[in-house]
Amino acid sequence: MLNHLIGGAIQSYHVATPDHCAADIEIPGMPLQEVFDWLRLDSGLLFDTIILERGRGKVSENDDCVHIQYRKHYPRLLAFKGLTHGRGHYVPEGVAAYRS
Repeated sequence: MLNHLIGGAIQSYHVATPDHCAADIEIPGMPLQEVFDWLRLDSGLLFDTIILERGRGKVSENDDCVHIQYRKHYPRLLAFKGLTHGRGHYVPEGVAAYRS
């Protein structure tokens, strides 16, 4: 419902199903770069895609987030940095190998 209210895509991973889901996260008091780096390099989580999304504000992280999505079948373990709200392309970032 919220995805619809904010104009999100109908097939968005933010609309959770048994096969996929997504969330945009922030951790108070922790820089998003640290959250992003931990997720992609040290967490061991089996994610599909994570994106460090930078918003419109250059001085603060008020409209920035880390997008993380899960896909049940064939998670790709992809990481990117880019701009929020479709304002630019995403730049790939390295990811540590999945450890089961």
